[in-house]
Amino acid sequence: MIRSRALVKNLSHVAFIDGEIAAFWLIGAREQRAYLISSGTLPQFRRRGLFMLLGQSVVDDLNSRGFAWLQAEVLEENASARNLDQKLGFTEARRLHCYSLWRATKREPAYSVPICDISLVSFSVRQLWDIDPSWQNDIPSLIAAAGQTTCFAIHDQSGLAGYAAFVPALSSLAQIAVRHDRRREGLASCLLAHGQDRLGIDGLRILNVDGGDGGLAAFLRARGASLSTSQKELRLRL
Repeated sequence: MIRSRALVKNLSHVAFIDGEIAAFWLIGAREQRAYLISSGTLPQFRRRGLFMLLGQSVVDDLNSRGFAWLQAEVLEENASARNLDQKLGFTEARRLHCYSLWRATKREPAYSVPICDISLVSFSVRQLWDIDPSWQNDIPSLIAAAGQTTCFAIHDQSGLAGYAAFVPALSSLAQIAVRHDRRREGLASCLLAHGQDRLGIDGLRILNVDGGDGGLAAFLRARGASLSTSQKELRLRL
């Protein structure tokens, strides 16, 4: 996870008390964009303002290095972290929803669905998107975790018709998309079912579906997926 999120050690900040790690902000970076991979404060050091102090330290550091913005994701039920992020000046960019899907009865795929290298189709897949993926599901993350990502693709005479990228170790689906002229032909259903069957994923997690992507949400619900949790993508312009 750390490698795929593009961790940069000298951008990450850690607070020590009496030689013990008390709190941390782990930061990833791509070009002039920064991302809060993870943060936390040990229970015995909470209520001392360490989260805010580290957060402000990170923001000041990123500003001094010329970064354009800092992005974070906060679970909706984590009210305390959400409030603290807002105090640092973050604003909500979008809602992200997470789903769970139990594997259906195995069936033969309606199309040929070979495994492909995500790095070789990274340009083509962007042409299929309606909405950009979240940081952890974006192409650089999948390429960085190439050994942990399995991508299935369907091609036709016009090129890439559809694809789905899975992270088997996390039992998750990172990306799925179908070219506009091939939609409503069952390609997405085929990719989803074939991926679960080939990888042996009974309980699939679909993480960070954009709240504005009604088409994908409807597709997942129609296949029996249930909403498991939601979070907010927050951004701070530096």
